[in-house]
Amino acid sequence: MNYRRCAPGLALFLTFVALAPAALAQGRAGGGRGGRAETSDDAVARTLFTSGRAYFDAARYDDAAEAFGEAYRLSHRPQLLVNQARALEAAHRRDDAIAVLEQAQRELPEDQIELRTEVDGRLNRLRAEAERERLDAEARAAAETEDSAAAGTTSPSTDEPSPRHGRFIVGVSTGGLAVASLAIALGTGLRSNAIERDLEGACPGGVCPADRADDATRGQRLARTNTALLFVAAGSAAVAIPFLISGIRDLRGHGSDDEEPAPVALTGGPGDLGLGVDVRF
Repeated sequence: MNYRRCAPGLALFLTFVALAPAALAQGRAGGGRGGRAETSDDAVARTLFTSGRAYFDAARYDDAAEAFGEAYRLSHRPQLLVNQARALEAAHRRDDAIAVLEQAQRELPEDQIELRTEVDGRLNRLRAEAERERLDAEARAAAETEDSAAAGTTSPSTDEPSPRHGRFIVGVSTGGLAVASLAIALGTGLRSNAIERDLEGACPGGVCPADRADDATRGQRLARTNTALLFVAAGSAAVAIPFLISGIRDLRGHGSDDEEPAPVALTGGPGDLGLGVDVRF
């Protein structure tokens, strides 16, 4: 509770202390004219009011609210309800403060315009705070419900992929490796052939000058790399093709999880390093 909020409450407390003895004295003087003489309850109520002020100053707001409430019960002065509501609000008991202010609103005399205006303003503010918190709570609850529903709809994505999808994914991945290997092999083969043609003119009879020895070595290394990449590409393609065919068949619904991948065999192809793929269904 900051000072800015407490200051009006303390001003009201001091005002009531100043007026209460005067009101009681006026009651004694006017006892024969319809006034109410001070009773023992009034004296106890004044003591309770003083205790409530002390509790409030000590930040013992629950005790202050209880003291002001008991003082009101004994004296029936509705101004004490305003003090009680301030203590309840400081104790973070907003619903209780609203109920006490509503009672004060009903009981305060019509001629106490300033106090009634303050009660109305405080009551409206507390009601607005309560309504705002209610709407915020409803919004949070709705957001949590939406998040739970979204989590429920996306939860299947966390499951393990089915065998049908797995075969297709393996086929695509292995086929990508085959294509990449073939592309690199093509590049190294072209470079090796270019070096070989260049050396044929520079090395008559197969004997190369000393300054072209590095070119000969590089050409041989590229040729070996090209051969290795061709084998990698061929092997990857041999694995990828049956997986791709099975995966496509499964995705179309023509296959089952119990089916084995289509048999595959490597066959001879054109050229010294030619390879073929024989797929049997």
